[in-house]
Amino acid sequence: MTSSTEPRGARTDRDAQVTARADVFPRTPARALVETSALSSSRDLMTVALTWHELADELGGDERAVQRFATIWLDLLPRRLSSCRRALVSGDDDTSRVRLLTLHSSAVMLGLEKFAEITWRCQAMLGATSADDAETSRYLARDMIAEAQVAAGLVRTVLTQAPWSRR
Repeated sequence: MTSSTEPRGARTDRDAQVTARADVFPRTPARALVETSALSSSRDLMTVALTWHELADELGGDERAVQRFATIWLDLLPRRLSSCRRALVSGDDDTSRVRLLTLHSSAVMLGLEKFAEITWRCQAMLGATSADDAETSRYLARDMIAEAQVAAGLVRTVLTQAPWSRR
């Protein structure tokens, strides 16, 4: 968690550490395409910023709590994705469901609509019985990892943009 007394440079160092940990996930052409299109989309950034405003309002105007939540989400994302991927690969549907629900609910709270949607679709494919469904499930899991990188980029961008805050 980032302390409010931490100098600005320390946050930058922390962001670099979080980014380095997130980079352990494979880069694919599909991920690069999704990252580029999502990061350039002002609509996605506006959705995230507006959602953060609403969340801050629900918390009595505590914008710092929203920033802390987003920072912690970024920090935990690589471990959560790793855990989810392990559960999906091992065929542990119960653990996969819990991990995907965690990723989905936090994505909804942060306004990460595309990431929330793909985690929900991935969860719906759990326990697929046909070979086609199993293949679709694997592609969805791969796309979820790529979309997680996009979501992390959106969160990082909004965190660095003071205008989302009303102050």
